[in-house]
Parts: sequence; structure tokens; C-alpha cells
Amino acid sequence: MGTEIILLNEIEIAEAKFSIEKKIKGIPVILWKTDQVKIFSDNKDVTESYPIIAMLAKSLSRNSFALDGLIKEDKLYAWDITYFDTDITSLTLAERLEYLKKLNFNDKILEIERKIVNLVELKETINWASKDSEGAVIKELNETYFDSNWKQLKNLIPLTVSVLKTIPKDRGFNYLVGIESNKESDPDYVQNGKLTLGHTFNTDKEFKIGDKIELLAEEIWKHEDKKGTHFSIHKPRVIDKTDQELSDLTYLTRHSHAP
Repeated sequence: MGTEIILLNEIEIAEAKFSIEKKIKGIPVILWKTDQVKIFSDNKDVTESYPIIAMLAKSLSRNSFALDGLIKEDKLYAWDITYFDTDITSLTLAERLEYLKKLNFNDKILEIERKIVNLVELKETINWASKDSEGAVIKELNETYFDSNWKQLKNLIPLTVSVLKTIPKDRGFNYLVGIESNKESDPDYVQNGKLTLGHTFNTDKEFKIGDKIELLAEEIWKHEDKKGTHFSIHKPRVIDKTDQELSDLTYLTRHSHAP
């Protein structure tokens, strides 16, 4: 089955201080508070969808301000501030965070969890950020808003799956994989007793039907309808052939989310 791990790629980072933030999945938004509050997502006004957040934003400060963040489960997590009675995007992240501290956050609008560290503490803090979240976001404190270069490290989900179908390609091979099915599985996605994991993928590694292989997936989506449940895997990275037991439905459910 495997356990959730953190994949730390080799990254080039200058000798500096860093903001390490917990990476969470949500709807990216910009919140503007002047004489009224407006919330925008993907250049669309979504204020009416979040009336409680809009109401509580008024009590964060008497000053006008603009926040960058995301909304998850009716909470807004702010990671940056770009306006505080004036445009502050030319300030460094360290300076902008001082303005962020001026806000009176509450249980619905709060600052993203972060730690400020030096290079020596970097790996340990990345592990802290990744433990209970989707990964870590690394930002240098001396960078201005428009000159920033974020680095994101994701938690990848290990899976042991069975090869159900293989299709040779001009470059590499295309595979369909699955795990053991049960009575809750959607019959349309069951082949030879295995629940197929939607989305085939290509790799240069060659396997045979019936081989068990280990993958690292960025996401697992859970799909439910009247016939039952099935899953799809996204951006899998093939490790190699393995003798481990197949991942089960309990494990997939725990690590999946609705698309």
C-alpha cells in the first residue's frame, strides 16, 4: 500500500531567508476592502457566494486593503497583501508581511500557516509544512510582489496497481491500471475483477499485463454515481515493478477528493 511521502526535488535557492507556507487546495481569490468589500476569483466577482467572509472582512481593519489568498470550506486563507491605503507591491515580502500583521484576523479569515526560516532550517520546515497539507510553498523574503519566484513542492500519493492493458506507442508505452474491486465499485469500470483507475498514461518503462507497479500520483479523484464508485489518477509518475500488495479502496478513498 505504501505511505504518503514528500518528494523533494533538487531546487536552486539563494542564501536568504524564506517564508515556508502550508500548501492547501482551494479557490484562489483576491479580496478588496475599501468602503465596501469585493471578492474576485478568475477575474469574476464572487462576493455574493461568500457573504460571511465579505461581512467579516470589514472588521479586519479600518484601512483599505487587498489580500491574495484562497477559499476552502468557507474560510479565506490569506498569504499576501498587496494594498494598504496605497499600492505596496514594490515592497519586499518581508515588508508586506508586516502589513499583514496589522489585520485583525478571525476564525473565517486567517493568515496561511507559515514559518520564517534561514537556509539551514529549510528542509526541516518544508517537512513541517508538508505533514498535514498538500505540500509546501517556498518564497524568498527579499523579493517584491511582481519579481517573486515561488517554488512549490507537492505531496505525492504512492499507489501499487495492476497493469490491465498495455498499448505500445511510437515513444514508450501507454497503460491502463487498476486495483481490486468490491461490491461498491461501479461495474462499468471493472475489468477481470479489477477496478480501473481512469486516465491511461505514457511511460518509457515496459510492463506486462498482470504486473504490479508502483506509482506516485499528484491527485486521485473520486467519482460517484448511481452505479457505484470509481477513481481516476492524475499526473502519475511510474517508479517501477513491485511485489507490494495492491492499494485498496480504503486507501484510495482516504487520499482522494471530488473533481
